Amino acid sequence: MRANPIPEQDPHVLGARAQGELAGLVGEPGAAPSRADGRGAGAPAGRPRRVPRLALVAVAGVAAVLVGVAAVALLGGGAAPPSSADEPFYATTAELEASADLVVRGTLGAGSQDTDAGYPQTRADVAVTHVARGDAATGDTVTVAYTTPGSGPETATGLVEGREYVLLLSVAEDGTGYLVSSVQGYYAVEDGGRLVAAPGNDVTLSPATTAALGL
Repeated sequence: MRANPIPEQDPHVLGARAQGELAGLVGEPGAAPSRADGRGAGAPAGRPRRVPRLALVAVAGVAAVLVGVAAVALLGGGAAPPSSADEPFYATTAELEASADLVVRGTLGAGSQDTDAGYPQTRADVAVTHVARGDAATGDTVTVAYTTPGSGPETATGLVEGREYVLLLSVAEDGTGYLVSSVQGYYAVEDGGRLVAAPGNDVTLSPATTAALGL
Protein backbone atom coordinates (compact mmCIF):
# COMPACT_ATOMS: atom_id res chain seq x y z
CA MET A 1 0.00 0.00 0.00
CA ARG A 2 1.31 3.46 -0.89
CA ALA A 3 1.46 6.20 1.76
CA ASN A 4 -0.99 9.17 1.49
CA PRO A 5 1.07 12.17 0.36
CA ILE A 6 -1.30 14.55 2.28
CA PRO A 7 -1.29 13.65 5.93
CA GLU A 8 -4.69 13.41 7.52
CA GLN A 9 -5.51 15.91 10.26
CA ASP A 10 -7.68 15.50 13.29
CA PRO A 11 -10.95 17.18 12.38
CA HIS A 12 -11.15 18.61 15.95
CA VAL A 13 -7.73 20.32 15.69
CA LEU A 14 -7.48 23.66 13.86
CA GLY A 15 -4.64 24.43 11.64
CA ALA A 16 -2.19 27.20 12.40
CA ARG A 17 -3.74 29.56 9.84
CA ALA A 18 -7.24 28.99 11.17
CA GLN A 19 -6.08 29.52 14.71
CA GLY A 20 -4.50 32.83 13.72
CA GLU A 21 -7.67 34.05 12.02
CA LEU A 22 -9.79 32.97 14.98
CA ALA A 23 -7.46 34.73 17.41
CA GLY A 24 -7.79 37.92 15.39
CA LEU A 25 -11.54 37.76 15.79
CA VAL A 26 -11.97 36.69 19.41
CA GLY A 27 -8.51 37.25 20.91
CA GLU A 28 -5.99 34.91 22.32
CA PRO A 29 -7.33 32.14 24.50
CA GLY A 30 -7.30 33.24 28.15
CA ALA A 31 -6.83 36.92 27.27
CA ALA A 32 -9.29 39.46 28.67
CA PRO A 33 -11.68 40.75 26.05
CA SER A 34 -10.91 44.20 24.76
CA ARG A 35 -13.21 47.22 25.26
CA ALA A 36 -14.28 49.76 22.72
CA ASP A 37 -12.83 52.49 24.92
CA GLY A 38 -9.37 50.99 24.76
CA ARG A 39 -9.32 49.64 28.35
CA GLY A 40 -9.05 45.97 29.03
CA ALA A 41 -11.69 44.23 31.03
CA GLY A 42 -9.29 44.13 33.94
CA ALA A 43 -8.85 47.92 33.99
CA PRO A 44 -11.09 49.64 36.53
CA ALA A 45 -13.95 51.57 35.00
CA GLY A 46 -13.87 55.32 35.52
CA ARG A 47 -16.00 56.32 38.54
CA PRO A 48 -18.45 59.24 38.19
CA ARG A 49 -17.28 62.48 39.79
CA ARG A 50 -18.67 62.96 43.26
CA VAL A 51 -20.15 66.35 44.20
CA PRO A 52 -18.52 67.64 47.42
CA ARG A 53 -20.76 67.32 50.49
CA LEU A 54 -20.48 71.04 51.29
CA ALA A 55 -21.80 71.91 47.84
CA LEU A 56 -24.79 69.61 48.39
CA VAL A 57 -25.48 71.22 51.76
CA ALA A 58 -25.29 74.71 50.24
CA VAL A 59 -27.70 73.80 47.44
CA ALA A 60 -30.11 72.26 49.95
CA GLY A 61 -29.95 75.40 52.11
CA VAL A 62 -30.72 77.71 49.19
CA ALA A 63 -33.62 75.50 48.18
CA ALA A 64 -35.03 75.61 51.71
CA VAL A 65 -34.81 79.41 51.79
CA LEU A 66 -36.60 79.71 48.46
CA VAL A 67 -39.35 77.38 49.64
CA GLY A 68 -39.77 79.41 52.82
CA VAL A 69 -40.00 82.70 50.92
CA ALA A 70 -42.58 81.24 48.58
CA ALA A 71 -44.63 79.95 51.51
CA VAL A 72 -44.61 83.34 53.21
CA ALA A 73 -45.66 85.05 49.99
CA LEU A 74 -48.52 82.59 49.48
CA LEU A 75 -49.76 82.56 53.05
CA GLY A 76 -49.21 86.21 53.85
CA GLY A 77 -51.32 87.55 51.04
CA GLY A 78 -49.41 90.85 51.02
CA ALA A 79 -48.26 93.25 53.70
CA ALA A 80 -50.56 93.97 56.60
CA PRO A 81 -51.89 97.53 56.90
CA PRO A 82 -50.15 99.75 59.44
CA SER A 83 -51.67 99.85 62.93
CA SER A 84 -51.41 102.08 65.95
CA ALA A 85 -48.71 99.73 67.23
CA ASP A 86 -46.47 101.20 64.53
CA GLU A 87 -46.45 104.69 66.08
CA PRO A 88 -43.06 106.07 67.14
CA PHE A 89 -41.60 105.70 70.60
CA TYR A 90 -39.15 108.35 71.77
CA ALA A 91 -36.29 107.05 73.88
CA THR A 92 -35.07 110.39 75.25
CA THR A 93 -36.52 113.62 76.60
CA ALA A 94 -34.94 115.64 73.80
CA GLU A 95 -36.43 113.42 71.08
CA LEU A 96 -39.87 113.48 72.68
CA GLU A 97 -40.04 117.24 73.12
CA ALA A 98 -38.60 117.91 69.65
CA SER A 99 -41.36 115.80 68.08
CA ALA A 100 -44.06 118.23 69.29
CA ASP A 101 -45.16 121.45 67.59
CA LEU A 102 -47.07 122.46 70.70
CA VAL A 103 -46.56 121.65 74.39
CA VAL A 104 -49.31 123.02 76.62
CA ARG A 105 -50.90 122.55 80.02
CA GLY A 106 -54.66 122.75 80.34
CA THR A 107 -57.98 121.16 81.21
CA LEU A 108 -59.57 118.67 78.81
CA GLY A 109 -63.16 119.49 77.89
CA ALA A 110 -66.03 117.27 76.75
CA GLY A 111 -65.28 115.22 73.66
CA SER A 112 -67.26 114.14 70.62
CA GLN A 113 -66.66 110.99 68.59
CA ASP A 114 -66.51 110.52 64.83
CA THR A 115 -64.94 108.25 62.22
CA ASP A 116 -64.08 110.93 59.67
CA ALA A 117 -60.44 109.80 59.67
CA GLY A 118 -61.39 106.17 59.01
CA TYR A 119 -61.11 105.10 62.65
CA PRO A 120 -62.87 106.01 65.94
CA GLN A 121 -61.65 109.44 66.94
CA THR A 122 -62.42 111.80 69.78
CA ARG A 123 -62.23 115.59 69.48
CA ALA A 124 -62.12 117.82 72.52
CA ASP A 125 -61.16 121.38 73.44
CA VAL A 126 -58.39 122.15 75.90
CA ALA A 127 -58.46 125.36 77.93
CA VAL A 128 -54.78 126.37 77.91
CA THR A 129 -53.23 127.69 81.13
CA HIS A 130 -49.50 127.38 80.28
CA VAL A 131 -47.44 127.08 77.09
CA ALA A 132 -43.94 125.59 76.92
CA ARG A 133 -43.61 125.29 73.16
CA GLY A 134 -45.41 126.42 70.02
CA ASP A 135 -47.84 129.06 68.79
CA ALA A 136 -50.38 129.38 71.58
CA ALA A 137 -51.00 131.60 74.59
CA THR A 138 -52.52 131.34 78.02
CA GLY A 139 -56.32 131.56 77.75
CA ASP A 140 -56.44 130.01 74.26
CA THR A 141 -58.60 127.04 73.41
CA VAL A 142 -56.89 124.31 71.43
CA THR A 143 -58.83 121.53 69.71
CA VAL A 144 -57.18 118.17 70.10
CA ALA A 145 -57.99 114.90 68.34
CA TYR A 146 -56.94 111.41 69.41
CA THR A 147 -57.96 107.82 68.84
CA THR A 148 -60.97 107.11 71.03
CA PRO A 149 -59.76 105.39 74.21
CA GLY A 150 -60.48 101.66 74.22
CA SER A 151 -61.15 101.44 70.47
CA GLY A 152 -57.81 99.86 69.57
CA PRO A 153 -54.73 98.13 70.95
CA GLU A 154 -52.96 101.39 71.80
CA THR A 155 -55.08 104.38 72.73
CA ALA A 156 -54.78 107.22 75.21
CA THR A 157 -56.86 105.49 77.87
CA GLY A 158 -55.74 107.96 80.54
CA LEU A 159 -57.47 110.98 78.98
CA VAL A 160 -60.59 111.86 80.97
CA GLU A 161 -62.90 114.84 80.58
CA GLY A 162 -62.41 117.56 83.20
CA ARG A 163 -58.88 116.55 84.21
CA GLU A 164 -55.70 118.59 83.81
CA TYR A 165 -52.92 117.45 81.48
CA VAL A 166 -49.70 118.40 79.78
CA LEU A 167 -50.17 117.62 76.09
CA LEU A 168 -47.49 117.20 73.41
CA LEU A 169 -49.14 117.83 70.07
CA SER A 170 -48.43 117.79 66.36
CA VAL A 171 -50.45 120.58 64.78
CA ALA A 172 -52.24 120.11 61.45
CA GLU A 173 -52.85 122.88 58.91
CA ASP A 174 -56.36 123.45 60.26
CA GLY A 175 -54.95 124.02 63.76
CA THR A 176 -56.07 120.70 65.23
CA GLY A 177 -53.55 119.18 67.62
CA TYR A 178 -52.79 115.44 67.54
CA LEU A 179 -50.95 113.56 70.27
CA VAL A 180 -47.40 112.74 69.17
CA SER A 181 -48.01 109.29 70.65
CA SER A 182 -50.94 107.60 72.37
CA VAL A 183 -48.53 106.64 75.18
CA GLN A 184 -46.09 109.57 75.31
CA GLY A 185 -48.30 112.41 74.12
CA TYR A 186 -49.79 113.31 77.49
CA TYR A 187 -48.97 113.55 81.20
CA ALA A 188 -51.62 113.84 83.90
CA VAL A 189 -51.18 116.73 86.34
CA GLU A 190 -51.91 115.43 89.83
CA ASP A 191 -52.51 117.41 93.01
CA GLY A 192 -49.51 119.48 93.94
CA GLY A 193 -48.31 119.76 90.34
CA ARG A 194 -46.90 116.24 90.08
CA LEU A 195 -46.68 114.85 86.53
CA VAL A 196 -47.77 111.26 85.99
CA ALA A 197 -46.81 109.59 82.72
CA ALA A 198 -48.99 107.02 80.99
CA PRO A 199 -48.17 103.33 81.57
CA GLY A 200 -45.27 102.32 79.34
CA ASN A 201 -43.71 105.79 79.22
CA ASP A 202 -40.62 106.23 81.38
CA VAL A 203 -39.39 109.42 79.65
CA THR A 204 -39.62 112.58 81.76
CA LEU A 205 -39.94 116.16 80.56
CA SER A 206 -37.00 118.51 80.85
CA PRO A 207 -36.68 120.95 83.78
CA ALA A 208 -37.01 123.89 81.38
CA THR A 209 -40.29 122.55 80.02
CA THR A 210 -41.79 121.78 83.41
CA ALA A 211 -40.79 125.23 84.65
CA ALA A 212 -42.52 126.88 81.69
CA LEU A 213 -45.61 124.85 82.50
CA GLY A 214 -45.62 126.06 86.11
CA LEU A 215 -44.70 122.66 87.52
